[in-house]
Amino acid sequence: MTDSTLGAMQHRVRNLTLWHGHVEPEPLPGGLSNQNFMVRDGADGYVVRLVGGDDPAHGIVREREVAVSRAAHRAGIAPELVHVEPGILVFRFVAGRVLTEREVRGPAMLDRIAELLRRCHRDVAAHLRGPAPCFWVFHALRDYLAQLDSQGVLVGRTERLRGIAGALERVVGPIDLALTHNDLMPGNIIDDGERLWLIDWEYGGFGAPLFDLASRRHCSPPISVASRAPACCTGLPPWCLPPSCARRCGPAFRRSTAGWPSTMPATPPPMRRASSAATQCSPLARETLTKAASLDASHCSAHIHSGTAVGRIAVDPGVWRPLE
Repeated sequence: MTDSTLGAMQHRVRNLTLWHGHVEPEPLPGGLSNQNFMVRDGADGYVVRLVGGDDPAHGIVREREVAVSRAAHRAGIAPELVHVEPGILVFRFVAGRVLTEREVRGPAMLDRIAELLRRCHRDVAAHLRGPAPCFWVFHALRDYLAQLDSQGVLVGRTERLRGIAGALERVVGPIDLALTHNDLMPGNIIDDGERLWLIDWEYGGFGAPLFDLASRRHCSPPISVASRAPACCTGLPPWCLPPSCARRCGPAFRRSTAGWPSTMPATPPPMRRASSAATQCSPLARETLTKAASLDASHCSAHIHSGTAVGRIAVDPGVWRPLE
């Protein structure tokens, strides 16, 4: 970002009508798709997010984000949204820090995250007003693949990825519907020292609760266990893993279960084993196609085969074929 671009953003934030006096916006780190600023207005603190407009390529509708953000605040798990205007959202500041990849693997933090998700899935929907937003990861995968087709990227190869996504969707089958966050990266969880808060609800909507839990890097087993399991298997107990992974990693998971979130039963309900394993693959596939759809054609092919999610799923039938 150039100094002139940053200056223009700060000028825009400075001129918002809700301030009671002169303010000096301070850029905040993070924000993969948005620019965020911290603003002190007297004794009050705010976070200003310059979000731009809707982003159809990634399924982002700002009106939906506003509605779900307000519902999450009324449910007591998200900061208050105090001001909205085109391209700008202003939230009340929560004094705390965002979690790191390492922190979310600790046994104590796992239980706290599990309780936060339990409240999200149980409470937020009752506070939602207006049209019901929806998030279905397999629709997102199909949409990203259609974008790659229209761009002439990965010619002749998207059909195989589309078949894999369809196979996973069939195995997932019917779901328990809840209001889900759907972007559960560590940077979207704030710890104020007493409680956790969920921020950044641009993908929030009715969906599968297990999709939140299946974001493996954010609900990982204890560090001692994760260090013994390959990357494709960290994130769910053995019964939620594809059979080839469960055989390799199951003993390690079973040797240390004290830190596992209480939302994940030790014994799977009948018919849920394969469904959970298929869901485990879907956040990884979505992450890779999200990035691929944002790259130009010269970089997209290399990304798909870089060893990340869809690349691994596409070339390793053992990750998904046992689910059929």
